[in-house]
Amino acid sequence: MIWKVGVVGDPVAHSLSPQLQAAAMQIGGLEGSTSRVQISVNELEELKNAITNEYDALSVTMPLKPLVASFCNHLDPAAKRTGMVNSLLRKDGLIYGACSDGEGFINSVESQFNFDFSNAHVVVIGAGGAATGIVDALQFSDASNITVLNRTASKVDALAAKYNKVTRDLPATIEVLVNTVPIAGRDAPSIIAGTNEKTICVDITYSPLVSDWLDFFKDQGCRTANGLAMLAYQASLQFKFWWNVDISGDDLLEVLK
Repeated sequence: MIWKVGVVGDPVAHSLSPQLQAAAMQIGGLEGSTSRVQISVNELEELKNAITNEYDALSVTMPLKPLVASFCNHLDPAAKRTGMVNSLLRKDGLIYGACSDGEGFINSVESQFNFDFSNAHVVVIGAGGAATGIVDALQFSDASNITVLNRTASKVDALAAKYNKVTRDLPATIEVLVNTVPIAGRDAPSIIAGTNEKTICVDITYSPLVSDWLDFFKDQGCRTANGLAMLAYQASLQFKFWWNVDISGDDLLEVLK
């Protein structure tokens, strides 16, 4: 089979997904092409048509992730729980949707830092789509609790009602701190008390590679990482979903360096 895959979103011009998709096909011994597809939230019928008639599989970026579940025939458990879909697959005339973001985050931290989430106190900044995927995966990990910090209290309440590990209370010691929103390092001092040289601080953005926020915590002596590893590891899970082949997240991360 010759695969036609791509990434869809708005904007999508600078997406790194085609590089990962091309590398994964080569590693997996598959044939096919990959492309970027610009589709806005007002063009969902075009997206439905693309996965129904043109593409075999698509990676979905924001702001479309919360919107595409409506035309999927089947959703994986994470997509059902979060309402977020980052992977679309057409198979036997049906459309399958999956969400690999949260598990990709966990796998990336475990690999980069040789870290075990058992009994970890994790703090997540933000309560949007990206944060929801991460919180969902953490709920089903061995993490002890998940503190969610967000300006809109109702969003935190909604997550706390759904996931019993979610709290507003900051732990005395933070093992993992993840930022999912655009903020500057100068906005961070309120959570410095729980961080130390062992704290892993991850900013899921990778443009720039070192954000002001990440630079701030690096200066504090924390261990830091941008979002490239999460991108690579969620893609590894995505390709397993598409092709049922095991492609290392580490190998995909090398493609991005």
